[in-house]
Amino acid sequence: MLIPLSPHANTPCVALNAIVADIMREAGELMLTFTLTGALTNIKGGASLNALTLGQRADNLWLTTCLECFLRPTGQSQYLEINISPDTGDWSTYDFTAYRDGMAPSPATLIDLSAAHSGGRAIVTAKILLPATYETAALDCAVTAVIEEASGQKSYWALAHPGEQPDFHDQDAFIHALPAS
Repeated sequence: MLIPLSPHANTPCVALNAIVADIMREAGELMLTFTLTGALTNIKGGASLNALTLGQRADNLWLTTCLECFLRPTGQSQYLEINISPDTGDWSTYDFTAYRDGMAPSPATLIDLSAAHSGGRAIVTAKILLPATYETAALDCAVTAVIEEASGQKSYWALAHPGEQPDFHDQDAFIHALPAS
């Protein structure tokens, strides 16, 4: 199921026309696909998309162009954050015990990353090995992206923006449901 993301009203994007995501889970693995459309060479990381390979675990990826996903077992306060850099292929995963609380590295691991880039369209696909808590539970999801343009301007894309400022951790933004498997 394709899910359109939109930039927060306070952070418009000049370089991109659209970001569409797809999220699937099978056999304890999460497959995330992001399709970015627009002037890709005008975003940080856009030029790297043709040669994107799996990088290493790294922190602070959200400070620049970063593709993200948040997963929360339905009815619980704990959640998982996944960050992927389309520039370097680096990634990170964090567990939280509640809204922006108890942040710690997660055992969730990025195991595959690829990109296809043609003209003004790029498709980035990532496969994540999920921790046991997320393997089969019903999940509430938020799929998001930070896009940094060549000018340094950043836009914050999400399925929903419940607040006046971008906040990907806002529990009201976890609006896509993955049923128990």
